[in-house]
Amino acid sequence: MPLDKPETVSQTDTIGAAHALPAGIAPGTAVMTLDGLLPVEHLLPGDRVITRCGIAILQDIRVHEDPGPCLAVSNTGPGRPRDSVAFGAGQTILLRDWRARAMFGRASAVVALSRLADGEAVAPAATAPARLIEPVFATPQVIYAGGLEVLCPGLEAEPARAA
Repeated sequence: MPLDKPETVSQTDTIGAAHALPAGIAPGTAVMTLDGLLPVEHLLPGDRVITRCGIAILQDIRVHEDPGPCLAVSNTGPGRPRDSVAFGAGQTILLRDWRARAMFGRASAVVALSRLADGEAVAPAATAPARLIEPVFATPQVIYAGGLEVLCPGLEAEPARAA
């Protein structure tokens, strides 16, 4: 299901976009690929990553050193991460559960993690990672990382900037 179809949510529909906050995935977070679950730091351009649309070829990896505010996402429901995983506070995810309808009046929404911070399931990371990794595809893609549906930029998007 491509992101640019009318029945889906595109990057322009992002709720609470936090462009000044860092985006990216903390090292150690598992990403679904055709070779199985791989830590995000092991991904390389050319890898085939499982996305919400099918399979996409990874084009680039952006590394954000000393990224600033990060959020730890922990057990947010069935099928979600058991252990907490860290993301940049500006990372956007695809939300397709009761929270999308309750918070945004939609069946699904692309939302910045900073908008979901509640101090429990999504809280400031106790230890911020020294770097964040941002997979980049030819077009924006939703990938599966750490049990979440994570929006990754396309090549035309500017790199995220830390505040």
